[in-house]
Order: sequence, then structure tokens, then C-alpha cells
Amino acid sequence: MKYLPHSLLLFLSLNMLSLNTYAISETGDVDLLKTNIINMVESEFTRLSVPGVSVAVVLDSGDEITAFKGTANTETKEELNEDHQFRLASVSKHLTAIMLMLLQEQGDIALDDKIINHVDLPDFPNRDIITIRQLMNHTAGVYDHVNSPNDYFSIALSEPNRVWTPEEVLNYTVQAGADFQPGAAYSYSNTGYYILGLLIEAVTEQTFAEAFNDLLVNPLSLTGIFADDYSDTNTPIEMFAANNRAYEYHKSSIGAAGNFVAKPLALAKLGQQVYAGNFISDESEAAMSTGSDLNNAYGLGSRLWSLQNIFHFGHTGTLGGYKSIYMYIPEYEVSIAVIVNGYPAVSDNWWHFLDEVMLEVVSYYKGTLETGGESTDETPTEEPVEDEDDNEEDDKDSGGSTSLLLLLISSVAVLLRRRKTLN
Repeated sequence: MKYLPHSLLLFLSLNMLSLNTYAISETGDVDLLKTNIINMVESEFTRLSVPGVSVAVVLDSGDEITAFKGTANTETKEELNEDHQFRLASVSKHLTAIMLMLLQEQGDIALDDKIINHVDLPDFPNRDIITIRQLMNHTAGVYDHVNSPNDYFSIALSEPNRVWTPEEVLNYTVQAGADFQPGAAYSYSNTGYYILGLLIEAVTEQTFAEAFNDLLVNPLSLTGIFADDYSDTNTPIEMFAANNRAYEYHKSSIGAAGNFVAKPLALAKLGQQVYAGNFISDESEAAMSTGSDLNNAYGLGSRLWSLQNIFHFGHTGTLGGYKSIYMYIPEYEVSIAVIVNGYPAVSDNWWHFLDEVMLEVVSYYKGTLETGGESTDETPTEEPVEDEDDNEEDDKDSGGSTSLLLLLISSVAVLLRRRKTLN
């Protein structure tokens, strides 16, 4: 697949306004789709050069597809299967955002509330004016303790079982000060989402893990997905696709920004029930899938993409030797989750694989897409860049002037979903 500079790709994707020409049509053969995805995993596995890869797809019909290959444990060489769990890294932010949208729908919070109305943040920069919305779309100007120069990693790696307190984590931002005034710019911040986890705990009067179970896991009858607030070298995770970095530091220092663990199928099923199952409102989905004025490619806990004119949203993750992605395609009501327990040797191969999986799924509905060859009229799911260890923003966000376009696409997608539901 031919990759172009992201800004040019976004410009070329202006013809996305023709999205409504892709009407829901007679679908293809589920068994054939499953066979094609399994074959794709087999053929691309060597090029990915990771211990293990696991893919899960949940279709609008409820059909579930899984494909996997490789090693689930880099020490024991245990063979991977569909029940192995992975760290989700920053896909956790998307799940945290869903929790916040549910709390807003229940009337417990409003997205434009000041964070200080719910969480005590002594000496925190701009604590009196930062809003929940600004934390969710990374426009609050909060210093990122994970991806900024400081002693965080040297301490965390030297004491892998150390449980961090909120005061210890937030002190990095208190000492560094704000990156900018809230609402003035976009800057990805793990610390911002750590604070949102504290907000959820304060509002629900539960631990973050308990709140996740009560808001999503129990109502949706899910298994195989949880917020990891306990694991360390002495307390490992069961059925874990472990690598040699799996427990290198305690995820209490990451919190809601990146501490979720899941089977890919559990992640895909959660997203499918939340969006296709209307577990959150159309208004909440539209808010999550619409970019801000300061970054049109990032909504409320969501990255926004287009590939061959197909709008989709979700999140990516890179943390401790794991890479993950969740994608939801509103037009077809499909969820896709892909996770690996190692960093691909060549970043382009990772993005190519994700694009091919998505196009294979879309071709099930359209029956017309070419999934091979090169094209100069594509927007890749992600702009391929070099991986940066534990840099949660290794997937760079684009700028540009397409926020209105993405808003229109998001709105059309929600309308299509609503129309299909009514039919």
C-alpha cells in the first residue's frame, strides 16, 4: 500500500462527503470473511515480526470472528489462542471516555464541569478552570508525566512492584507547571486521563476497576476485560499474553490512561454493544467521534480516521511492548480489535496489516473494494511512524482544516446507523 504525507491524504479525502453512496447492501459470506482474515494473519505474521498477534471482529449480525497466531508467553513459549489477554495501553482512554459519557447521561457530571468541582487537586496548575471536556480531548494543557523528561521511568522501572499514589503521580505536573492555558492548544497527556480516572472514582465512590465493572462489564455481561490495578511480578494475570516487559512497572502510575487488559474479542464485543447496541446515546457517540477545533483527528477519547472514504473511530495504544487498536465503523456497525504482544520490527507493516484487516471487513459489506495493490486515494488508518517505547502518542495526530468534514461524516454515519436500526 502506498502511504502519502498525512496532510495530503486528508486533503485527498475531501471526497468523503460521498459516504452516503455506500448504502447498506447484501452482505457476503461470513465463513469466507473468517477464512480470509485467518489467511491474512498467517501470511502477514512473519512481516509483523512479533511474538503473537490476535484479531477479533464483531459484525452487525452479531457474528464473531477471531484469528490469532504465535506465542502467548515469550518465556514459556505457550501457544497463543483467542482467550489470551493483552494490555490495551492507550485504548484504555477510549474505554475511560465511554465511562464518562455514561456518567454524563446519568446526570452525575457534565462535560463542561470544572474538574475541581469533583476532584481535589491541591496546587495543580489551572485546576480552577480545566474542564472535563478539555481533559478528554487533550486541550487542558496538562503536563504528561509519562512522555516528558523527568525521573518517572527511572523510578518506575527500578521498583516494578511499587504502587504509586495520586500525589506522587500528580506531583510531576505540579512541579513542571502547565504546558499552556486550557483551551489554547492540543497536547496529548496521559496525566490528563489519569486525573479522569480519579474523577470517576470520586463521582462513583468506587475504585476505578469497580466503576468499570458496574458501568460496563456487568450490564453488558462481559468477561475477559478489566482495569488492571493489581498485577505485578508476584501477582501475574491469568491467561496473559506476556512478554518480557509485561510487569516492568506497576500500572497504578498510569491508571485510566492505560491500565486496561482484555481479550481482543471482549474489547470488540464491548465496543459493539456500546455503539451498535445503542448502550450510549447517538449524541454521546457523535461527541466522541467529532474532533475539536484544535485537533480535528481527535474527539473525546477517540482517534478519528478515514480509509477509502470509510469513516471510523476508536483508539490506538503503545505501552510496555504491546500495541493495540480498536476501530468502530459506524456505517456498517462493525467493531475490530487487533493486539500484539511485541513491537513490530517495521512500523509500516503494522499499519499495512491494520488497513488490510479493515478493508477485508468492509469488502464483506460492499463486495467491491480491492484489498491489494496500491492507490493514491487512500487515507491509512494511521500515519506510519517509528515506534517510541512507552510513548503513548507514537501515532501522530494530523492538523489541517478537515474538522468540519469529519463532523459531517460522523453525523452521516450516525444517521445511517439510526436508519438501519429503524429498518
